[in-house]
Amino acid sequence: MIHRVAVVGAGALGLLYGDLIARVLGPENVTYVMDPARLLRHQNDVYTVNGEIRHLNMAEEARADLIILAVKHPSFDEALTVLDRCVTPGTILLSVMNGIISEPILADRYPDAYVVPCIAQGMDAMRFGTALTCTQAGLLLVGVTTPALKPALRDLTALLIRTEIPYRLEPDFLRRMWGKFMLNVGVNQTCMVYDVPYGDVVVPGKPRDTMLAAMREVMALADAQGITLTEQDLQDYLGILDRIDPEAMPSMRQDALQQHPSEVEIFAGTVLELGQSLGIATPVNRFLYDRIREIEAAYNDPA
Repeated sequence: MIHRVAVVGAGALGLLYGDLIARVLGPENVTYVMDPARLLRHQNDVYTVNGEIRHLNMAEEARADLIILAVKHPSFDEALTVLDRCVTPGTILLSVMNGIISEPILADRYPDAYVVPCIAQGMDAMRFGTALTCTQAGLLLVGVTTPALKPALRDLTALLIRTEIPYRLEPDFLRRMWGKFMLNVGVNQTCMVYDVPYGDVVVPGKPRDTMLAAMREVMALADAQGITLTEQDLQDYLGILDRIDPEAMPSMRQDALQQHPSEVEIFAGTVLELGQSLGIATPVNRFLYDRIREIEAAYNDPA
């Protein structure tokens, strides 16, 4: 049974899930773990969740039954050094990171832990400064890739039920992971490049056309590796966007507005690398990659 939870990452998803769990387990049993310099900068910060004040329990390390990894890709390496101080044999690790690389890296680095595959989708959580707003908690898709993970999955789902965090057991996790990757490649990068919220990609126009084309490039890459993503899958993922606040925005557009490094490497960067190795053209993701790098290069340009 899970009694203590640690969270690495106090961004939108870290605050969202940490807050939902703390409401049931108590804030003293949810610890936000970070490196010493970050702790020094933020230990006196006052956070809000939908306008309500939250005083986070912060530390340099913590022993926990469950650790939630909720950082963006540019902070992944730094997060691993934090995890090194916290992971013990039997720890359950849950990554809500975007992309398709975090779970294999975690499983290789912490062979005595239980890395439960997870996809977080459908939430509209946004964090600016120390303020989190969210109207849709979304859905956690969880599953197992080996029988050895079944006890950890059982404990995790028991916690999700207790804390009323929406979840669904996913029998074909690899296919579902690629489906979420397809959606993220399309919507995250498109909203950043065109500087638009979700509402602009659910209606006809150039942003939506770009998003769909980028998603279909991912479909081609998946098919080349024996993973079938159908046109119906694409339409089902588009349906997720229809249910999100049209004025909300994905994480990469939030990055651009706050002039933070984006996750372009795990989206278009991964697509371009796979496309080259598989001999599949990915011109739309090339356009998105180049344009996002231009946006990031201009962050500190006084002109």
